[in-house]
Amino acid sequence: MMSTRRQFLLVPFRGIHRSPSIAMADYGLEVIPREGWAENRPQLDSPVAEEVRFLLVHHSATSNSYGGDEVPAILGGFYDLHTGPERGWSDIAYNFLVDRFGQIWEGRDGSVEGAVMADATGGNQGFSQLACLVGDFTTEMPTPEALASLSRLLGWMADRHGIDTAPGAMVSFVSRGSNRWEAGVEVETSTIAGHREMSITSCPGDAFYPYVVDGLAVVVEALRQELRPPETTTSSAAIQPPTTALAIATTSTSIAATTATDLPLAVAKQSNGSFWVRGFLATGFLGLLWIVRRRLSVR
Repeated sequence: MMSTRRQFLLVPFRGIHRSPSIAMADYGLEVIPREGWAENRPQLDSPVAEEVRFLLVHHSATSNSYGGDEVPAILGGFYDLHTGPERGWSDIAYNFLVDRFGQIWEGRDGSVEGAVMADATGGNQGFSQLACLVGDFTTEMPTPEALASLSRLLGWMADRHGIDTAPGAMVSFVSRGSNRWEAGVEVETSTIAGHREMSITSCPGDAFYPYVVDGLAVVVEALRQELRPPETTTSSAAIQPPTTALAIATTSTSIAATTATDLPLAVAKQSNGSFWVRGFLATGFLGLLWIVRRRLSVR
């Protein structure tokens, strides 16, 4: 009998893939497959392919105090709730989940292989892939390990689906219906958004949401810029990417980080009412580095 993991057709996004050669391994991602938590919890219907235009961040609104060996049972509990009579979905709602230790788990069946339609409280309008942090971030931020893994995960998904993650990037779509946007309404959103922008909910938490709005795109785009190969190289002496996954140091933004774990935390500390100014300056700094790199590489 054929596995349900291969009973769906992928519908490629009709946009431009900015970095099709950058794979999961390039982002240092190690995704634990669905089999790592979903024993005897099958996808109840065949996965449905999704056209992805933006990425949606959630939190599970559950305890932040858990051990690494408890995570499979926690995800199993999510599945039982989501597929039970209260929700009635065909599988766990999220495409991927990130725990407090930075481990990334495949959620909805087929998500590693391609984009599959997800579900969400309040309704999922579609055109997205869902990444959920395991925990409650109403009054506290996720761990640095969780933030770093989330950034890598979003960067990889953005490359896979050809999504522009530059700070301020927007996309529009026609809603399939939620308790915030009724079916047929045209919705405009940032390409990395929080669940509350799509449904009436407090997710992904009051403490975390400002960072999702003001900081996450800065981190994700910086990571993608670091990994993106130069478009033109005419000399073996062309500038090479920094040896660290993320390397930003600029006094104008008060952000200094040298690792993929440090940068999200540094940006998160800046997530307040004036962060958009710092984010703009950080993005401008990245742009200047890119211009210098281009000029040197074509000499």
